Amino acid sequence: FQYFVSHSDATLIEAVRHGRREEFSSFNWAGEIPDPQDEQTFLHSRLVWESRREGEHARLREVYQELLRLRRQLPALSHLDKESVDVESDEKERVLTLSRWHEGSRVFAVLHFGGQAMEHELAIPSGSWHKLLDSEDA
Repeated sequence: FQYFVSHSDATLIEAVRHGRREEFSSFNWAGEIPDPQDEQTFLHSRLVWESRREGEHARLREVYQELLRLRRQLPALSHLDKESVDVESDEKERVLTLSRWHEGSRVFAVLHFGGQAMEHELAIPSGSWHKLLDSEDA
């Protein structure tokens, strides 16, 4: 999804373009930055609803549906309380762990943002755990 606008004020348009260039400079972006005022930027960002049933789009949609189902069903995910969460990150390994709880419900999540499979030692909270979701599963 690309950020787009439809402003009529030339000064505002240039300010938005300038801001986007500054923002993209920290991304090591290669190539032309999408012009937020260009109609093509808008058109490239429109959803293609037909693709939701095909290939990777369908699989990603299923993952989102499962995450939403888990959020509705598990009190540890549906009860949002900053006091009932622990988060740890390992920037070098690109791993984030999240532990949430509410009353008798507890969830532990491991998220890996690297491009390659890896091994990582985890400090899993004590207790009996059951895997509910693995993005590597078919």
